[in-house]
Amino acid sequence: MQGSHNWNIKDIKNWNTDQLFTVWDAAIRMEIGLNTITGGQGKNWMDKNLNSITFMIGGVVAGNSYVEGSTVHLLVNFENENLIWSSPNNEVETMIAHELGHVFDNRTRHAQWDVTWFGGGAADELMKMVGGKSTGLLKFLNNSLSLKTNRFLDVDGFGYGNNSSADYFAHAFSATICTPNTPNTPLLAEMWMSALLDLTK
Repeated sequence: MQGSHNWNIKDIKNWNTDQLFTVWDAAIRMEIGLNTITGGQGKNWMDKNLNSITFMIGGVVAGNSYVEGSTVHLLVNFENENLIWSSPNNEVETMIAHELGHVFDNRTRHAQWDVTWFGGGAADELMKMVGGKSTGLLKFLNNSLSLKTNRFLDVDGFGYGNNSSADYFAHAFSATICTPNTPNTPLLAEMWMSALLDLTK
């Protein structure tokens, strides 16, 4: 996995083959989607913007996948096909892309903290575009997004994008790359995200 965008698998002995291939499949799917957005520069985009990421199983937040800086914490059984993810089309690959959207947001920060917690990154700019705002002290808090229009439809895992400003950005990132051109994603959010992805290639 280190050969792919310099991603690191922490404690690889604790991973099974299905888990490794699931992350690999998500990377391939994202590269294909980014190729369409960036005119064939998908791998270069990922090498530039999603390099040196660590994936690990488990962490301090039980029952959830989450991000700290550039580390993606995945559920112990995240590869289980019976799990229904709160991600575009309820897919594990789009869940991983969602978490990587948080990493990308963190890397756009204009401060020394995780913007998924305190703001200061691209998600704040997306909020200005779609007319939303965070009502919570922390940008990832459940049910902390105030947004009347440009909402994700509450079907097939898309609705989780309306949970918080951090999740709105991560969902727009995942959906724009992995499930483009669906009415479940707000058109304005997808257009904005496509432009950002192309500008950062």
